[in-house]
Amino acid sequence: MANDYNALVTRIQGLVLDTPAFLVGDIPNYISAAQLRMEDEATIRGMRGLAGPYTTTQNVRTLVAIPSQVFAGPWWNPNNLPYSKPANWLRLREAPYWYDGLGKVTWISWINTEEERDHRWNYLDPTETGSPVQLFDQDTSFEVYPLPDQNCVVGTAPLADGSGPITDGNYRIMIPYWARLQPLGPANETPVVTTLTNFWTVNAWDYLAWYAVAEGFQLLQSPMAAEWMGKAVAEKRRLLRKWSIDKLPDSFQMGYRTGGRAPYGSGNQSGGGWGQGFPPAGGPPTGPVGP
Repeated sequence: MANDYNALVTRIQGLVLDTPAFLVGDIPNYISAAQLRMEDEATIRGMRGLAGPYTTTQNVRTLVAIPSQVFAGPWWNPNNLPYSKPANWLRLREAPYWYDGLGKVTWISWINTEEERDHRWNYLDPTETGSPVQLFDQDTSFEVYPLPDQNCVVGTAPLADGSGPITDGNYRIMIPYWARLQPLGPANETPVVTTLTNFWTVNAWDYLAWYAVAEGFQLLQSPMAAEWMGKAVAEKRRLLRKWSIDKLPDSFQMGYRTGGRAPYGSGNQSGGGWGQGFPPAGGPPTGPVGP
């Protein structure tokens, strides 16, 4: 039998043994809770999300992403509609950045608090403009500081004539984040589009079942609840250790780009910083470039 949502429900019912109708009706909630609690702690590759591109508008602080209409969107945005914040947003992952479309990215930082924002920026000053330096998470949307101008690089040598891919002067901002996976449930259930299988049914099968069983026994006020929850927690810890060992290091070396359409230097990336800028005279950089 395939390890999918329906098989998981059947397994949970078998482990609880006595499953009254009211408990059967709660099993989807237990499975959902198990997935959410795992995602609260996990940082697997499949949870890496990248929001954007957000195209800035001159003198407008709130960012809106306008994805391509050519391709089908993800489960949380199947029609690729404009959005302020991804519906599957879990937490921040790395520093955001803006790019010019020719190979250069400029990393920017997050504003942590309103006090920090007010200390550094004059929130009400419409003349405080420039290229993006910081973003502020407003829970349902993102704000950019300072107010964006329209002076994004539109090509540097040999494309300084404005024939580069960005010709409107607006900035394209990308935001890396940790994302929730598509929730388990009957196929294509709405209003949230569910799936019969995801990473967790393949790699955390026992954890999902044992956590749901523990919740079921707790509803029945059975002393077995503590035993099954202990098994579930131990299995979750084991999986988190395994995935931490299996994960590739979060750093990489960028190969130096050559050719007429690649005028920028490279360098290395680690912990959110990319090397950037022109190579020195005599060839590409041999060590870290930039922060």
